[in-house]
Amino acid sequence: MSEGNPKVSIVLPVRNQADHIRSVVENHIIVLESKIVPRLEIILVENGSTDSSVAVCEALAQEYQGRVQVVSLVSPRTGWGAAVQFGLSKARGELLCYSSSARVASEVLAGFVERGLQNPDKVVQAVRSGHDNFLRSIASWVYNLECRLLFGLSTRDVNGNPKVFPRKFHRLLELKEEGFMIDLEFNIVCKEAGYEVLSVPVAHTKRHGGKSMTSLSLGGSLYVEALRMFRESRLGAGAVRGSINES
Repeated sequence: MSEGNPKVSIVLPVRNQADHIRSVVENHIIVLESKIVPRLEIILVENGSTDSSVAVCEALAQEYQGRVQVVSLVSPRTGWGAAVQFGLSKARGELLCYSSSARVASEVLAGFVERGLQNPDKVVQAVRSGHDNFLRSIASWVYNLECRLLFGLSTRDVNGNPKVFPRKFHRLLELKEEGFMIDLEFNIVCKEAGYEVLSVPVAHTKRHGGKSMTSLSLGGSLYVEALRMFRESRLGAGAVRGSINES
């Protein structure tokens, strides 16, 4: 890493968050640069917004040149996973992080970055306590149980973020899922590659503003998608065994 490059890169997907993204970014910069790391970059990945999020993000990039950059996904490629992948592909830091830009407080994010710097050979991942309502808590519990049973994972919060990891864990820069299943893929890759995961509990927080993209119907689709990924993993393993037997 050259002297001019940031030590830490933080990827924040942004979708219809014009009402609060400025305060989020400014708080992140103040807290992280004053307490944790002097060389920081925040990558705002605009993800199909229909409000003025793009203009707000571009203004931030102008004001914080070298510390904030904004990139936009090109339609029809949108989604949480696609935004995370695209942001990580633009990151220059040696410690990488992706996080919700709607819920995670600056102090929480700073704590995760600090743990990542202190544990350069581990993944640091959030485990949230509670959700917006009881039904979501139950749905999340069932989904995480399904993931543990299907893939042998140990985490109790597959979708918990922030997620922090060193650049040398290169397989985490090769993720393929473009929707919400990227977080499950992230955990599967950690298990397969032998990347040690440090789970850190965080309290559930309300959104900074805007409207949540998650819903009970989306929660139901996660169960189906997890089964799809399990079937694909079994088929892939079968194909590998077949090629070995044929050689």
